[in-house]
Amino acid sequence: IMGNTEQVTRLRTELHALGKPEVGLGEFDSEKEIGTLDIPALAERIQKAAPELWTFLAGLMEQQYTSRRDTLTEYQGSMVMVCSILAHARAPRVSNNFPMLLGLHLHSMGVKRRTLNVLAGLGVTSSYRAVNTRYSELADNGKVPFLLRIPPST
Repeated sequence: IMGNTEQVTRLRTELHALGKPEVGLGEFDSEKEIGTLDIPALAERIQKAAPELWTFLAGLMEQQYTSRRDTLTEYQGSMVMVCSILAHARAPRVSNNFPMLLGLHLHSMGVKRRTLNVLAGLGVTSSYRAVNTRYSELADNGKVPFLLRIPPST
């Protein structure tokens, strides 16, 4: 039972919008420079592309007890991850950029196959097999050193 089908339809439309290349959760492209993802602005782009989903998640993550902390800013990364997982679950081939980049980064840092597959099962990264295939492609193109350098947040 889906509940409010109008809301579900609107949220699915927003999930589709998250798969567009300019948002950053679209299809992985090994030819694209990794730095173009612009991780610090990713949350902003997701919020713009999926405002109802973002508001919905913010409401769910609102703390049970009043806090002086800005929890919306504090949990922005969690909201980006949830949006990535939902977009990837809805359209795995079209919305695999973030899970693939995260998988490639972890693989290049020496994370083991079993760990990557656990994270893939949770929807956080692409599978070890998919990551390893892309990693080999990137190595052939001389792009592997760039995987180790994810731009810092500002």
